[in-house]
Amino acid sequence: MKKLCMENFGINKLVDVRTVTEKGDDLVLNATSAECEALAKRFDVPKILSLTVSGRLFWDDIVVFEGVIQSEQERICAVSLESFIEKTSEPFRLLFSDMPGKESPEMDVDEDIVLPVVHGKINLGEAIAEEFGVNLNPFPRKTTEPFEYIDNEPDEKEENTNPFSVLKNLTLKK
Repeated sequence: MKKLCMENFGINKLVDVRTVTEKGDDLVLNATSAECEALAKRFDVPKILSLTVSGRLFWDDIVVFEGVIQSEQERICAVSLESFIEKTSEPFRLLFSDMPGKESPEMDVDEDIVLPVVHGKINLGEAIAEEFGVNLNPFPRKTTEPFEYIDNEPDEKEENTNPFSVLKNLTLKK
């Protein structure tokens, strides 16, 4: 087993899967500040401070990458609109095949999206960027910020003032 360390993964980080060893390869990928800036702009995040991916690339009838995305980013609280730092650590799994849809029946790929292997290479950087974007919280909230549920059910007084409540009291005159 060899361990590959890449200084950055880039949006177009192509990995030649033909070089993956029989036992698999451990990968550690770190985004540069320029890549963090590009991803922040792409996913409308004020600032991504760090992004690291560590995982294992191996063969199992198809190419599999299992890993963890760890990131630290500046976010805007959806409740208070204040800036705060959010740390995330999300496990994920990516599947790649040179013939998507032709996986062996033993593989359980019904729930997973199988990404293409093109000329023996996979675009691991783009797949990781998409996974990062999918895992971003669409409604970020500071952990110290309370979240209150407000019941908007109308009470009886509001029902009587409803403009349509008059219609139920009308009768047809002949």
